[in-house]
Amino acid sequence: AIARRMAEAGEIVLGGKGGEEMI
Repeated sequence: AIARRMAEAGEIVLGGKGGEEMI
């Protein structure tokens, strides 16, 4: 459950590979 949320929002939190691109 936590891993799934980390996967979705985690990309942004991690300075994600596509996090900034998604936003």
